[in-house]
Amino acid sequence: MKLSQPNSARIINTARVLSALRGSENLSKAELARILTLNKVSTGEIVDSLLERGLVRETGKLESSNGRRATSLQLVDDSAYVLAVHYGLAYTQTALCTLTGNVLKIERLPSSSESHEAFCALVIKSLIRASKLAGMDKVYGVGLSCDTENISSGRAKELKEAIEKYLKKEVALSETAGALICAEKAGGVDLSGDDMILYLNWGERIELSIFSRGNVAGTSAGFGQILVSSEGNLESFCSVGAIRGEEEAHMKDLWPKVDSKALSMMAKALRTASRVTGSNRVIVGGEGATIDEDHLDVLNSLCPGMKIEASGLGEKALLRSAGELALDHFFYMNSLIDGVKDWI
Repeated sequence: MKLSQPNSARIINTARVLSALRGSENLSKAELARILTLNKVSTGEIVDSLLERGLVRETGKLESSNGRRATSLQLVDDSAYVLAVHYGLAYTQTALCTLTGNVLKIERLPSSSESHEAFCALVIKSLIRASKLAGMDKVYGVGLSCDTENISSGRAKELKEAIEKYLKKEVALSETAGALICAEKAGGVDLSGDDMILYLNWGERIELSIFSRGNVAGTSAGFGQILVSSEGNLESFCSVGAIRGEEEAHMKDLWPKVDSKALSMMAKALRTASRVTGSNRVIVGGEGATIDEDHLDVLNSLCPGMKIEASGLGEKALLRSAGELALDHFFYMNSLIDGVKDWI
């Protein structure tokens, strides 16, 4: 996209209007113009276009002190959808997501199959089933998040190309950590402070991202490979696969199996990361977002001087992140806007 072109500015400002309406209910055209520092004519044209497309609706008149009542606006949640895929090492999840990020029609599939081609076909069939709830004409694109290993092997790219070929929908692809961060920002988590923040993606792989002034300063896919004892690395004690064993269970149901030894190993790795980065705040995300208060309290007690908190994304964290990746790419464009906000 060439930002100097008028059409590019219109696309970005349309995304900003959608994002503002998602974040606040009952805004009028005039309020949108004021909040976004746009002229009223341009704002009116953008809103009229969104009304015509059915993405936005008028919901009534707002109270006014000057006697002239403006019309309030609202996003239409079921006017548009995206498909979400999280491609994990052991399991892959698919879902349908609404314009405001509600996750619907979840399916869980094994990531192993007779061949990668057969696996891709399995995922595509699942996405077709999910889209039937909305109609494929209302699906604007697909968000695909996956572990670093699936990207480096090329399997994620092959899945992306297969989905685009058979569904005729564009796919936004990201590593899991990047998609989770996208979802956190969409959920209103403030990552823009002066101090560094550590974001722990606790799942089949254990990754650590570092935030500085609202931006990702780096992501360590090798965090889980840190040697925490003579018996093995962090992932050998704390990854979802290590905890799950032969069970086919979600992490939220596995916390009773997470013993003090595993927590002490995680705490040891986090203390090391804190000393290296100077950060004392950790957000636990990914499948680890389901951590209960008792285990969280233990982690905090083992990491004096640090603040460890659970992500608010909950048990749908991975699918919500893939969905928000797609919503960001096809509608709200917050990642792009953050990168060019000084130009707007």
